[in-house]
Amino acid sequence: MNTKLLLFVATVAISVISSTVALAGEAAYPSPLTCAQAHSELIQPAAAHESQRSDEAAAVAQRTKADTAARSDS
Repeated sequence: MNTKLLLFVATVAISVISSTVALAGEAAYPSPLTCAQAHSELIQPAAAHESQRSDEAAAVAQRTKADTAARSDS
């Protein structure tokens, strides 16, 4: 009888310890993103890239106008 009781107590102790370790591991990770957070994280880099592309396009356009003016003056 004591052997069965000891086995039961050991099983319960192991399950409690493993549950505690699992919960501690989950606490280390942040909660999942909401749909709005995921959307904003995707939109911000896209908007920054678009403004960068438009700045580059404006620089190319200015350079092309200057090249065209220099060629027509020659």
